[in-house]
Amino acid sequence: MRLQIPLILSTLLLLLVFPSCNQDTVNPANCDGVTLTYNADIAPIIQSNCATSGCHSASSHNGTFETYAQLYPYLENGTIRYYVIDQKYMPPFPHKLNTTDLQSIQCWLDNGYPEK
Repeated sequence: MRLQIPLILSTLLLLLVFPSCNQDTVNPANCDGVTLTYNADIAPIIQSNCATSGCHSASSHNGTFETYAQLYPYLENGTIRYYVIDQKYMPPFPHKLNTTDLQSIQCWLDNGYPEK
């Protein structure tokens, strides 16, 4: 029994230390030749996954992401890249973005996040 407790604690510690090993990575090479804009490509992703009731809609205290102008300060300060691409913290589980949407957002960010 005494040997089981350290083994269990060690296992739990490893699970807490290495949670990001399970996260998908977005391949930046997929951005070659891709030109995405907010209006044509990214707005539908944001509207269906972020600008929803209780998250980033007009009634939210978390910031409103219903228009490009409202999203822009978070693009400029790196918050969107950090939480969506780097950490994959947003949107929160169970509403994670699929790989295609993540790659689209990353390409758009890498190209200066054009509106039109």
